[in-house]
Amino acid sequence: MDQAQVQQLIQQALSDQEQRFSITLAELRAELSSIKTDIINGFLSRQPHESTPKAKLPDVEKFDGTLAMWEVWYPEVQAKLRIDNNVLGGSEEAKFWYTYGRLDKKVRSLVAPQLSVAERSKSYRCQDLFEQLARLCENPNAKRDAEDKLGSLRQFPDQSFNFFLGIFERHLYKAEAQNWSDDAKVALLRRQLNDKMKRRLRTQITIPSTYTEFVKILQQLDDGDSHGYSSSQQTYHKPTKAGDPMDIGRIGINSILARHEELEDSEYSESE
Repeated sequence: MDQAQVQQLIQQALSDQEQRFSITLAELRAELSSIKTDIINGFLSRQPHESTPKAKLPDVEKFDGTLAMWEVWYPEVQAKLRIDNNVLGGSEEAKFWYTYGRLDKKVRSLVAPQLSVAERSKSYRCQDLFEQLARLCENPNAKRDAEDKLGSLRQFPDQSFNFFLGIFERHLYKAEAQNWSDDAKVALLRRQLNDKMKRRLRTQITIPSTYTEFVKILQQLDDGDSHGYSSSQQTYHKPTKAGDPMDIGRIGINSILARHEELEDSEYSESE
């Protein structure tokens, strides 16, 4: 082998080595770039993204199947689906499954057949769920019944005005009477006051014509020493049939609201 051939072999070997080195260097650079990208993405994933939608409303409580909760749950879940539509996924199917997830276990069993139909047909409509639940929970005569109860309410002789006001306004809205004229609401509330509040009201030189101002006057006239919820004494006494009060204890507005539905049929309606 002459010198020219040896040089050619050496040159070829160097060229091959250089090529392999270039390939290795490129692979290392690619790997380094990949590692750098992973690090950056990992860092960014821990940072808040302005483009990521955030829920504006909290999750709705699970519906337990009661009428009292339906009146609150239905508008709340409707608002959640509307306002946080993008957060929930935006699709009708996503909203369907969210709604289903906000049902108590026993309520889910009621809509299970509809769920099977939705799965087979791949047609997910929240409105179908709502309509079925409404048929099971809503009273078709609710407005009429609320009107009857609103008209028959009477304040107990020993009951604070604020406690009675909570009951009055509950039925006012259930009867869809909140948009009545101020004169009509004032006249109705005035007629339902107990004798003590009526006597105190007669001491007023002028009686406000607006419902809001009329309520403020009554709150000022209420001395707060009556049984029931009041600003100074948060105690509720439930009169027994024998007339002796039974002290239920110190309660707040949540307890009062919880008792309204229980007591409205028997104690806050005019005796027949």
